[in-house]
Formats: sequence, structure tokens, C-alpha cells
Amino acid sequence: MPIVNKNQIRFYAAIVIALFIPAIASAQAFRNPPQDARAAGMGNAFTARADNASAVYYNPAGIAFLESPIAVTGNLSIINPRYKNTTQEFRTEKRDFYIPDAFITTNLLNKYLSFGYGAFSEYGLGNSYPKDSPAAPLAYFSSLQTVDNRFTWALRAPKPLDWAAIGGGFDLLYGQTRTKSVTDFGALATGLPTGELGRARFTADGHAFGWHLGALIKAKRMHSAGISFASQMDINERGNFRLAGIPPSIAPVPELSFPATTKFVLPAKITAGYNFKPVDWFQVECDLTWLKFSKFKNVAINVDDPTGFVPSQTINFDFTNSWIWALGAELGPFKGFSLRGGWSYIETPVPGSTFNSMIPDSDRNVATVGLGYKYKNLSLDVCYAAVVVNKRKVNNTVGFPFTSINGTWKGFINQILMGASYAL
Repeated sequence: MPIVNKNQIRFYAAIVIALFIPAIASAQAFRNPPQDARAAGMGNAFTARADNASAVYYNPAGIAFLESPIAVTGNLSIINPRYKNTTQEFRTEKRDFYIPDAFITTNLLNKYLSFGYGAFSEYGLGNSYPKDSPAAPLAYFSSLQTVDNRFTWALRAPKPLDWAAIGGGFDLLYGQTRTKSVTDFGALATGLPTGELGRARFTADGHAFGWHLGALIKAKRMHSAGISFASQMDINERGNFRLAGIPPSIAPVPELSFPATTKFVLPAKITAGYNFKPVDWFQVECDLTWLKFSKFKNVAINVDDPTGFVPSQTINFDFTNSWIWALGAELGPFKGFSLRGGWSYIETPVPGSTFNSMIPDSDRNVATVGLGYKYKNLSLDVCYAAVVVNKRKVNNTVGFPFTSINGTWKGFINQILMGASYAL
């Protein structure tokens, strides 16, 4: 008898491939919910369906219902965000973001016990503006990149209760923050001349730990219901704060660099979903998500400058809790092809009083259309999402007295997701 059978060899090979797919990315605002092209095609309403390896993200209990002993899913998301202040006539510079992810599941050890792993990027931001724009003193470049390594288990009840499953696990997250801004050195200390402009750069990275749970019920062929929870994660980051272009009238050296730290709070999340499948070729699902953003109050950049020349900085956000409504449907498969469509409404957590150009977010309407093709054990999926960022009139004191980003903001985001799934 061979020590390792063919399925186990394929399983270990798939793990190696998944672990080397990068999942570090930054995107249009702060949260990037679509992680799978099949789910995104249905408006990202997937909690009660969760029928491929991306269930590791959408609902960990879903991996218990995957019939294949090994399942692998990989996706690539291409995002092109554009934000504009129509009053002051400045906008974000054109940037495309490429966000990959990978998921793998197995029940080789026991048909009622499943394990999964996923590498994905749910949170991130990335915006850049011209250096002469009103946004430059706040940040003409800002980036938060994350990679979440999620380890999951799921347990399916034996007959006659095999219509129910629970799952859970833990998350190991890596985050990196970078900001660049134009600095008026005369504002750093009383008595120094104003108008002496230079550049400030902050770079830091760190880790966070979290956990997640999920449950899925498929009581009848036509009905399924699911719920998932992901805990809050606190990213403590360490790095450095650098000032460059310092004029001789202020300091004898043109550049200074000091150790610095910061902390990000990623919100707890609860999603509940219901899926209705009256016939084999049609299903519809609705999901509701609540995000506890109220813990994200501010970001303090603590600069360890023994001279006191460079003060610590605090950026106020004061986010509020928010909701996401999602609805999606699928027709098919017909000769291997499936057609999907969906809509979601995303409430912004950003209040008007702290709205800034780093996260120029507003309520969003997202319309999606997707196409899938399945041939034997291979599934290919593609989705297009049009994200309309609602117009928002901003009138606050962010940046005062050095700048103002007030005015009417609007945005539009094009997003394409491509995915492939293979079941052994």
C-alpha cells in the first residue's frame, strides 16, 4: 500500500500553489468585499450558498457541504477607481489595482470534518492626487495593504441531521501602511517661516489576530440559510516617519527620520443570508451585513522624536456602524453555462464631519453581471461590477488652516473579477 495516495499528492501540491499566490493589495476605499467571481456575479450575496472553496471567506460552514475531497478556487480582481471633487476641480490620479486571492478545502480525513485555508485582502485603500492639489497637505498618496491568512474547520452533522453544519477558525493578518504628504515646515513650530514646503512620508507594517464562525442549514432542497461572523482585528504597526526637503533656515540637515507607530482597527462583521432554489436551473439569494465600524475612531501616528521637532499626529475618522444589503440571482447551468446578476447597497461608515480625501467614501450602489462555465470538475467565472459612489456635499474643517477639501464629491469604480475553481 502506498504511503501517500494520489489525492493526497494533489492536495499537498494545491497547498503549495495557494501559499505562493500573493494576496497583498490596496483598493478603492477601505473595504473590498468581493472575493470570488461567482459570488460577485450574484451581487456578493453568497452566505447561504457558499458552494465552492471561497466559502472559507463567505461562510466557513459551507465547506462541510462540498462533495469533493479537495476543492481549490483562485480569483483575480481588477479595480479602476476614480474620485473627483467637482467644486474644486481635482481628482484622484488614474491607478489600476490587481487583487488576487486563493482558497483550498479538503475532507480527506473524514467526510463529516472539513478543513480550509484562504489568502485574501478584504481591507485596503489606495489613492493618489496631484502634488499641487488641495489634498496634498493631507496625503497626496495613501495606501493600506492587507493580507488575511484564514484557517478554517467545519463540522457537518451525521444523518439524519446532515442538513446542518457549523464552522470556524482563526485569522492571521498582515498590514502595511504608507502615506506621503506635502508639509509646510513653518507649521511645525512657532516662529519658523511659513511657506517652506517639503515632504513627509510614513511607512509601517504589523500583524493582527482574529477569529470567525459560521453556520449553514440546508433543511430542504429549495431552502438554505446561513450566518457568519468575523471578529474585530487590531493591527499594531511599527515603522518610520521621514521629513525630506528641509530648508537650511529650519534645520542643518535636509532630511530627518524617526521611529513611529500606529494602530488600525478593522471592524467586526455579521452576515446573514437566505437562498431559494425552486428548480435546478434557478436560484436567488439575499444577504444582510452589519459592520461595527464605530471602533475605528482615529489613527494616531506616534513619532519618537527626542528633539520634539516632529510632533505626533492624529487623523480623526469617527466611523459609524454601517449596513450592506445584497441581492443576487443565477440562471443555469444550461449546457454548462450560467448567467448571474446582482445588486448591493453599501452604507458608508464615513461621517461628513471627518470626511477626507484619504477615504473619499459615500453610499454606494453596485450592479453586477456574471457568466460561468463548468466543464467536468473545472469551473470558470467572470464578473463585471459597476460601482456608483453617490454624490456627497462636504463642508467640514478637515485640513484647516492649511487646506480644504470641501465641495461636492462623486466617484465611479469599474471592477472585473475572474475566477477558476477545480474540484478533485
